[in-house]
Amino acid sequence: MLGRFNCQAFLEGTFTLASTNEVFDNTPSLATRVGARPATGTYDGPLAPTGEYPIIPLCGSATVRIKEPVWPPKGSFNPNSIHEDVKKRARKTMKSLGQVLPMNWFQKFVYGIVVWWMGRRAADKFVLMVQSALKAKDL
Repeated sequence: MLGRFNCQAFLEGTFTLASTNEVFDNTPSLATRVGARPATGTYDGPLAPTGEYPIIPLCGSATVRIKEPVWPPKGSFNPNSIHEDVKKRARKTMKSLGQVLPMNWFQKFVYGIVVWWMGRRAADKFVLMVQSALKAKDL
């Protein structure tokens, strides 16, 4: 829901032009004919300057205001929970690099060991960075 909220807020409060812009044929009537509303500040999002209209108006069910989702409580995310996934991703990325590098059988063998070792190191480092960032932001 955060993605939908952000998209709605961006389209309605940031991605705007003055009603006199040639996109609106120098009159806000075109904007109002396609369902655009001038910024009113009635939602939790960025506010467009007065007299501006969304370039891409929200229509149909997209006009229903989405409330900003409730953020998870402090301490609910455990960075160690993603360690295994990060390790797999790092190894997969490094393996794909090894497929395009010209190597003989011995170099491929050594590279395989490096990939195995570096995948774990990369995941360890990433988790520590996330923990540090969470702590710095008191999350």
